[in-house]
Amino acid sequence: MKNKSIIFRVLVDTTTFFSSLFLSSLIYIWFNADDLNSYENISASSLLFGYVVYLLFIYSSGGYRRRGDMALLSDLVTIAQGSVKTIIIYLIILFIFKIDISRILFTSFIVLLPLASVVGRILANEIFGRYFLKDFCENTIIYGAGKKGVSFVESYRKSGQNYLSIIGFIDDNNIENTGELSILGTYKDLESIVQQHKIERIIVAKNDTTSANLQALKEKAESLDLNLSFVPRKNLYANNPIKLKDFAGITFSMQSINDDKFTFYRLTKRFMDITISIALLLMSSPMWLIIWILVKYTDRGSVFFIQERVGKDFKLFKMYKFRTMHMDSKKYEHCPANSMDPRITKVGRWLRRTSLDELPQLLNVLLGHMSMVGPRPEMPFIVQEYNEIEKRRLRVLPGITGLWQISRGRKAEITENIEYDLYYIENRGITLDIILLLSTVVFVFRGIAH
Repeated sequence: MKNKSIIFRVLVDTTTFFSSLFLSSLIYIWFNADDLNSYENISASSLLFGYVVYLLFIYSSGGYRRRGDMALLSDLVTIAQGSVKTIIIYLIILFIFKIDISRILFTSFIVLLPLASVVGRILANEIFGRYFLKDFCENTIIYGAGKKGVSFVESYRKSGQNYLSIIGFIDDNNIENTGELSILGTYKDLESIVQQHKIERIIVAKNDTTSANLQALKEKAESLDLNLSFVPRKNLYANNPIKLKDFAGITFSMQSINDDKFTFYRLTKRFMDITISIALLLMSSPMWLIIWILVKYTDRGSVFFIQERVGKDFKLFKMYKFRTMHMDSKKYEHCPANSMDPRITKVGRWLRRTSLDELPQLLNVLLGHMSMVGPRPEMPFIVQEYNEIEKRRLRVLPGITGLWQISRGRKAEITENIEYDLYYIENRGITLDIILLLSTVVFVFRGIAH
């Protein structure tokens, strides 16, 4: 599986590199049809050099390692970093050797390469997940055959996800009730079980795992070349001294968050929020009119749904959405679990599937209540039940989109997928925000297309 996955990603990156070059050439020809002298300064060897450097930077950033997070964020971040580093190398070479190349040609390339690289991986991952993921399933064992482990297996099967092939359990205790799966042995038998069943991932579903045991398990997994995941538990967040490489399929670490280093990021993010929200408001204005008519005349009542939500630092604000539920629905209740919830209107089902009901939140972004990217804002009655770990979600501005919103776990309650938001909070940056925005575009387009 590992080699096939690497070959797949190399082919995708090769395609995006030369596609960027080809599109840049078309743009150059469009503006300089009568003067193609810049091509005299571009040799096949320089293109090959750039291509090799591009792949090497992605490789050095970890882009071709075993895929550790199911959200594929590691892939997207490394591909963006690799493309930017490649451009920097090109700039240095052009400066040192004083190579004269058309500004239009080069500017097009440095804009298109990072964009095409990220979008290419996103689309490739969509195709991979839809048509080929079953052929690349990871053979997986669950460490812990108790209630937590059995519950995880049942939830995973009900979710419809197909990236794991769960072989069985290992457990150090004498447990019999494990449902359809059998106990393959104990922790001492791990090495032989891995070899016999060609195991590639181990998921820990134990409540009594100490920090010392976690460290030993981490070292054991590395020696056996296993991906290591954890089913959530509160103590794992608070007391684990090591940086966990994987958390229930999500790359995750719970370190102290130093907000000081994010000062420049926050200023840049606010500028992006204002610019993008204004642009989207202007571009989507015809859609607002269409939605207004559909909601108003198919289900008499208010077009907008206004609800109090909890934002950064527990501050309350009024969040705006297009109404998707009937007027007599209670205002503060748990969100619908699926599209067949009787509270949802016919138009509301379409709005929810396409995420167009979120458009009015662009006003919240302009007002500074929300950001384009961040954790979803929760209702006050849910926040009142937050534990100390969940309260960490309120250290940043809530967002219209984010990792959880485009993940496989988006159909469940926000608090059931806290690891997505914690991952974002600890790894937030401009690159990650742009990747999530691009992923959202693909997600929304897929919803509209279907």
